[in-house]
Amino acid sequence: MEKVEKGIEVADETVEDKQPEEQVEAKSDTTEVEESKADEQAEAGKSDTAGGEENKVEESSDISEPEEEVLVADQNVKKSPVELIDEARTMVDDTDSVVKDCMQTLNEDIDAYEKRKKDLLDGNIQTADKFFEEIGFDPEIVNDADDNMDFHSEDPIQPMQVKNLSSGKFGALIVALIAGVAVIAVWIYMARDKFGIHIDPSRVPSEEVQNSLFSKVGAVITGGQENSMIGMAVIGLSILLIMWIFYSLKVYLRGIKNEDIAKKVNEDAHFYCSKKEECKREMERVSEHIHQTIKTLDTYDIFLNEQNATIQRVVYLEGKLPFDEYHDISKEEIKRTHLLTHSFNELISVPMAAESGLLSNDSREALREAMRTQEDYRDSLYR
Repeated sequence: MEKVEKGIEVADETVEDKQPEEQVEAKSDTTEVEESKADEQAEAGKSDTAGGEENKVEESSDISEPEEEVLVADQNVKKSPVELIDEARTMVDDTDSVVKDCMQTLNEDIDAYEKRKKDLLDGNIQTADKFFEEIGFDPEIVNDADDNMDFHSEDPIQPMQVKNLSSGKFGALIVALIAGVAVIAVWIYMARDKFGIHIDPSRVPSEEVQNSLFSKVGAVITGGQENSMIGMAVIGLSILLIMWIFYSLKVYLRGIKNEDIAKKVNEDAHFYCSKKEECKREMERVSEHIHQTIKTLDTYDIFLNEQNATIQRVVYLEGKLPFDEYHDISKEEIKRTHLLTHSFNELISVPMAAESGLLSNDSREALREAMRTQEDYRDSLYR
């Protein structure tokens, strides 16, 4: 009995030892199954994502294709002669309006420059010259160029007028009427030579003559049976048909001619606008130059106002003496004032407009020199 009980205990221990191993194996199997499922889901997700991206790419490509088609269609659109003429007229009108405004602005800038220059000449420049005379210092002789603002194009551009195209319908109608009269003349000739019917072209034939002609023509059409209604229809239709042919042909030929005219006018409008654009840019450059010159005159006015006050103080304290008898500092101030008046005179004595009607290079250089002089004067104030 003891052996049996020991055997049972040994068996129980063996079973208990095996259970953890089976549980570990079961867990490992479960883990492997879960990992395999996770891998499958990940692959499925990737495939779905890839598929979604492919679909998006296809959708985006499908969306972009119509836009490209629209752009290509816009580029390939052929404009009618009327559209080309309207486009040319709009271009010319807009360009003329812009150039007119620019020219008006330039004239206003020139007036502003002349006024500012006159104010400075009548103000601080005149005051400085009076002080120079009082102290025996030779005043600056102002050499003002009065006719230096004549800006014009060397090759003036004639205004362009865009006229409407002729449809040619009136001329076509005249040609059609002439063709109709010619057909009537042919029928009169055939009535006399083919049917023996005499028709006086100088007057309207009688009703009897008309019926006779219509019946003869109707007989030719029907094969022997006279029928005035058929004859009248044949004659009338032949006249109208010839008139329509000549009318349509004339209008068609005029349409072809209008295409060439419209293309030429459109090209001329583009060239005209490009030349006007060059004129506008040149006027803008002149206006900018005038603005800088006016600003430079303002600076002259401020500097000379201060220098005139300094010379007035010198004359007040030291009296009216020959230039060489003034204090060295006073003589330096007088020279500085003379330098400003001389620089101002050099600036305004150079014509702004060259002989070609454009902004002169000498005027540009004179402005740069004046600005350098002012810069040197400004620097001397802080030494």
